[in-house]
Amino acid sequence: MSDTTHHDLSGDRITVANDAARLAWNDTLEALLAHAAATPDHLARTLAADPDFALAHAAKGLMMLSLARGELVAAARDCLARARSAARLRPITGRETMVVEALALWLGDAPRRAAQRLEAILDGYPRDVLALKLSHGIRFMLGDQTQMLATLHRAAPSFGEQNPFAGYINGCYAFALEERGFYVEAERVGRHAVALSPRDA
Repeated sequence: MSDTTHHDLSGDRITVANDAARLAWNDTLEALLAHAAATPDHLARTLAADPDFALAHAAKGLMMLSLARGELVAAARDCLARARSAARLRPITGRETMVVEALALWLGDAPRRAAQRLEAILDGYPRDVLALKLSHGIRFMLGDQTQMLATLHRAAPSFGEQNPFAGYINGCYAFALEERGFYVEAERVGRHAVALSPRDA
């Protein structure tokens, strides 16, 4: 493993073995936020570059569960086993550990607690787009519009105009506002999101 300390586009440290995995992971994050069909491909590239990247295995499991397909539960359990095995091989950060724990909670039929675990990450890492996006998805699946909006309301101000994910996060915020019936505010935030989004998105 490289001695280099790697950070993702959120600015948070990740325990990847090499820069190829870091770059592929950043592509994964951006594709996830954009709901891009290429998200699984970028994630596969990440794990090909670093098969022992625990966070990527945990994120893969959470993404599988978010599809709400029963036939993917076994694969998500395998992701959890791989994440835990990788964490034993290479010490991971507390933030990454919490993502693994969120996957375990969801697999244990506690999706609300999984969302809470992901949201707790934002207390120390307010620009963690993975935790934010995954919790957003779980809250939507649970029909918990109130908490979905509360989390976005708290997190969105952390994404300034220079943040590469600002447009995506404000888009999520606009959606959460609309779900709660705050249409005027949703339109304002949505227009802001469009203005902040990458021009080639």
